[in-house]
Amino acid sequence: MRTRRALEKLRLLIDYSSNKVDQKILNRAKDYYKDAIYFISKRRYYDAIAAIDYAYGLLEGALLQQNIDTSNFY
Repeated sequence: MRTRRALEKLRLLIDYSSNKVDQKILNRAKDYYKDAIYFISKRRYYDAIAAIDYAYGLLEGALLQQNIDTSNFY
């Protein structure tokens, strides 16, 4: 299932970002990750993908500001 694969990729990006981005951004991304898990459990897959995308965008933006390549997370 694509949603679960996207969630796993997000988990890897969160782990990778844990000591590289501001804690507030990391915490917000983790909250979106938890939201995605909830949405998946309710079979609300579009909402889950939206939460995953928001989290991914936050982390990717923070990493790119520091010139850290994120291309290996696609």
